[in-house]
Amino acid sequence: MEFKNPEFLKPKQKMFATRTASVTRNSYIKHQRQSPVRVQQRYRSTPSADVHRLEKDGESLFVTDKCIQTIKKLQSKDSVKDKAKMKLRLAIEGGGCSGMQYNFTIDEEPLAEDDLVFQPENTNARIVVDRESLKHVKGSTVDFEEEMIRTSFVVKNNPQAEQSCGCKVSFSSKA
Repeated sequence: MEFKNPEFLKPKQKMFATRTASVTRNSYIKHQRQSPVRVQQRYRSTPSADVHRLEKDGESLFVTDKCIQTIKKLQSKDSVKDKAKMKLRLAIEGGGCSGMQYNFTIDEEPLAEDDLVFQPENTNARIVVDRESLKHVKGSTVDFEEEMIRTSFVVKNNPQAEQSCGCKVSFSSKA
């Protein structure tokens, strides 16, 4: 009896980083008496990106190149009415499995009085954080990740977080 490699075990073509995992196929091993089948799982991951430190009113936020490129890509879409006003807004809300959660939105609304705009030099990519939310994310890195289960903006290396959830959305704050 010859084993045919099922579709789900074939490697995908358009992925970047590779991790290898061992998968035991009990029925196959019993009949063939061979070693476990080796399956390659391929994930898209953020390459080692350059990180830019952005400062405003003595507060700092770090942003990766991937995040900046994604904001620029979103600004270039036809559905954006006013490309000059479009920005990524980072806010902190109560909720989530650890008590607080990150909320990213793309908006073209006018800035509020307590909003701080973080903008890398020579780009139109802007990240807006209100002062209350900034207490919980100052010193953090804003990145953009493409994974098998989701594609989203994320906050990494948050020095203001006591602990965070594996979902990368929820955390408990020191502030």
